[in-house]
Amino acid sequence: MSLITKIKYHFLKHSRMLKYRVKYRANKWTKIKGVFLPVYMHYGYSVLRFIDNTLEADDVVLELGAGLGFIATFCAKKIGSDKVFTYEANPKLAPLMEEVFEKNKVYPHATQAMLGEAQSSSCFYGADKNFLASSVREGANSSGVEVPVLSLNDTIRDLQPTYLAMDIEGAEAYIMSIIDFQSIRKLQFEMHPWLLIEAEMDSIFKKLRDCGFKKSEAFSFPNNFFFSR
Repeated sequence: MSLITKIKYHFLKHSRMLKYRVKYRANKWTKIKGVFLPVYMHYGYSVLRFIDNTLEADDVVLELGAGLGFIATFCAKKIGSDKVFTYEANPKLAPLMEEVFEKNKVYPHATQAMLGEAQSSSCFYGADKNFLASSVREGANSSGVEVPVLSLNDTIRDLQPTYLAMDIEGAEAYIMSIIDFQSIRKLQFEMHPWLLIEAEMDSIFKKLRDCGFKKSEAFSFPNNFFFSR
C-alpha cells in the first residue's frame, strides 16, 4: 500500500468513525500491546509504558475515566480482573467497553458512574460529534445527561486500591481537592491544562507533595505524570 493510499485510508476511516461512531467501531478490531481494540487509536497508548513498569502483582487498580476500557483491560491482563475497578460516567461508552472486555476475555469491575464528594447525581456532558470526548464541564457542542455520583473516599475505603489511574478531562483538580488517598501508593494521571487554570494545576501538585508523593521523571512526560510514595 502506497503512502498516499495509506493516508487516504486512515482519513476515510477517521471520518467514518466520527460519522457512525459506535456502529463503525463494532467490527473493526486490531491488537495493540496485547489488547484488542475496535479501531486503531493513539489514545491511551502513551501511558502503557508507565503502567507496565509500575504496576505490580499485588496492586489493586482504581481507574477514573475508563473510556473504551483499554487501560482497564491491560491492567486486568497483567494482574487479574478481580483487582481492577474502573469507573466511566459516559453511558455511550458502556456497550463499547463491554465489547472490549469480552473480546479480550477479561472482566474487570466496571461501573457507570462519576466519583465525587458524596453520593448524588450530576450532569455529565458528551461531545455531540465525538463520543470519546466527554467532561463534567459543558462545552459549546455538547449535550448533558444525568449520571449517578458515588463517594470517592468511601469507594477508596471499601476497595483499598494501591494504584490510581485517572484521565477525566479537567476534573482532576476537583478530585484532588477532595481525595483522601488512604491506601493509594501510586498515581498515574493526565493533566488537561487547556481546561484548568494555573492555580488549579498548582493545587494538584501541592496536594501530592503534602501527601508524600514524589514525581517519577522516568515515567512522566508533558501532561502525563506518575507519582508514588
